[in-house]
Amino acid sequence: MNRKFSIIYLGLSLIYLAAMNREPFVASWLLKIAPLSVIFYLLVTLLKGKVRLLTAAAVLLSMSGDILLNLDFFIPGLASFLVAQVFYSSIFVQNHHSLRHRWPLLIVLVLHLFLMAYLLTPVLEDLWLPVMAYLVVIGTMGVTAVMSNYPTRWLVVGAFIFVLSDSLIATNKFLMPFVWADGLIMSTYYMAQLAILYSLLAYHRADEGFVEQ
Repeated sequence: MNRKFSIIYLGLSLIYLAAMNREPFVASWLLKIAPLSVIFYLLVTLLKGKVRLLTAAAVLLSMSGDILLNLDFFIPGLASFLVAQVFYSSIFVQNHHSLRHRWPLLIVLVLHLFLMAYLLTPVLEDLWLPVMAYLVVIGTMGVTAVMSNYPTRWLVVGAFIFVLSDSLIATNKFLMPFVWADGLIMSTYYMAQLAILYSLLAYHRADEGFVEQ
């Protein structure tokens, strides 16, 4: 990915992270989704066909989820991210390639998800169903990422960091609030989205002749 856009993305991410302690302020949600607008521009510009549509839908839904969570609409925000993960999974599964040497990654992912489900179940009450549904869906996204033939390093890192970011949200909201939670959640989230996009661009540029702009 072009260094200029990487710098812009990281710069916008840092600006929002620096401004988080001053929330709420007018249109803080706009600053929150600014980094993803860079990702959206790149994918619309550099990707083609079905993968562009699916990735655009995933990113737009992520931005929608960011806004809804920023406005304290937890369930609609969760639903938006759930559908975004479905779109990401549908991209990864199209390039399914069962690689046996990746089974340790799958074990780590599945054990983590079971641990989160075990810890969260006693405290979720009426939110048990939507949170468990999201856990299953993001787990599916992680599994399809590990078992795809997209560039492993970036895609798996992105998927695992996405799971980590959402686990931090669940831990802070339901289990044990902790210092710097918001900063850790958003920094890992921004890294995850960037890593996933980098993997998709690297694969499809090589496959379809994309070049750096």
